[in-house]
Amino acid sequence: MKTDQPQRLAPVALLIIWIRGFISWWPLFVGGGLSILRADMSFNQFLLWGGLIVGVLVLTLIWSILHYLRFTYLVAPNGLTINSGVLIRKVNHIPYDRIQTVQRQQWFF
Repeated sequence: MKTDQPQRLAPVALLIIWIRGFISWWPLFVGGGLSILRADMSFNQFLLWGGLIVGVLVLTLIWSILHYLRFTYLVAPNGLTINSGVLIRKVNHIPYDRIQTVQRQQWFF
């Protein structure tokens, strides 16, 4: 792996980012799901709630893709550089002598 070019997260991170964004909208999905299950709902209300739910799913997917594409890191000889942010770009440079601890977590794969 070359260390002179910024790296992206693993592709599975895109799925994790999307799931986290999806979970943050849970009240809409619960409210919309319960509204759709009502027997006296008109077709227009069904389309409204269904469209709202699908729209939020699509928007969270687009936001997740943008977040994934805009997040990069660089392991340089003098420190770590992390670039992030979709609307507001953030650049964090962390020299190695400022790093005090490294905690590593590994999922089941």
